[in-house]
Amino acid sequence: MTRNRIEIRKRWNVDKLDVTDIEPYYQEETKWKLQRKPLSNETEEEWTCIKETLITSAQDIIGETHHERNEECSDQEC
Repeated sequence: MTRNRIEIRKRWNVDKLDVTDIEPYYQEETKWKLQRKPLSNETEEEWTCIKETLITSAQDIIGETHHERNEECSDQEC
């Protein structure tokens, strides 16, 4: 019997945008990548291009958050 696999969602480190001056770098990176992509007449292709650009810019500039297990709740009693 196969189990249903749960998709692990990426969580972006958006706190980084508030604390540091990274927001302008993210905006410039996104703008630069969108200008390099050729325009398409199809809405679905255009949306896919925008989505991929935003995700890759977030990976490059913002990064992901890494949550570690709470050691107090991961012992044998819990």
